[in-house]
Amino acid sequence: MSASDKVPLVWLDCSAIPKSGRAHAAIGSSVSVLAAVKGFEFLDAGVRHRFDTLRREADRQDFLAARVLAKFVMSKVTGLPPAIVSIEQFCVDCNRAGHGKPFFPSHPELSVSWSHQNGIVMAAVSTFDIGVDVETLSSIPVEPDFAENVLSDTELTILNKLPAASFDGTNLKQLYVARQWVRKEAIVKLGDCSLDNLSMLDLGQLEFPDFYFDTFHRISSGCDYEMIDISIANRACLGALVWRTGTHDISLTTTKENAIHENQHPNGRRSNCRSV
Repeated sequence: MSASDKVPLVWLDCSAIPKSGRAHAAIGSSVSVLAAVKGFEFLDAGVRHRFDTLRREADRQDFLAARVLAKFVMSKVTGLPPAIVSIEQFCVDCNRAGHGKPFFPSHPELSVSWSHQNGIVMAAVSTFDIGVDVETLSSIPVEPDFAENVLSDTELTILNKLPAASFDGTNLKQLYVARQWVRKEAIVKLGDCSLDNLSMLDLGQLEFPDFYFDTFHRISSGCDYEMIDISIANRACLGALVWRTGTHDISLTTTKENAIHENQHPNGRRSNCRSV
């Protein structure tokens, strides 16, 4: 059993988010998510082919667990049983279904985002636009070229001033790059940035909470975004849930089915063409 397999399922406290509306989010290991359900009952027909093409069992678990967790989180928001929740995906960049931004056909006005990596999954559902990302610290490259592609000039200055390691031996430079990476990846999921211009997005004014704490989830704010920063398993896993500052929540519909036009993403949100 890997270290990530031991991470329990944790529901985030979203009550402190300083805006109206409803939001729920959870993070944990794929093992902890799938242990509670018969996972194949929760796999939608539209993504079964993608699931079947995954060769590594670990990838199959992560793929399934992220979608299962999203359905359980959606149940928290709407009260619907997870077993009847359906999730679809549509990519506006290539005009194809089956990948891209996920949405609920029964409640297309809800925002849903998930992330999975190396046995860790995270999902969030809310009545306002959100994006999430989760990463394991060990997956973040330590080479300077990677940092230069991710960080702005301000962030690179901060990085270069950090000590090499913390009191417990953690590589603080790698940790800082990882923290900014998950924040920016979550903003990509929100639809406001692309992986090609991460270094143009400056989040240098945000605190670096990982310098002080090992395990936490706390709200940070700055720029045009606010977020919940997450650290679990003694900094082994980092996550971020991001929303736009000053935006309003949307009403929750009671409509059971809403048609999605072929050339239009639900809610009109931008979607980077990425299979997730």
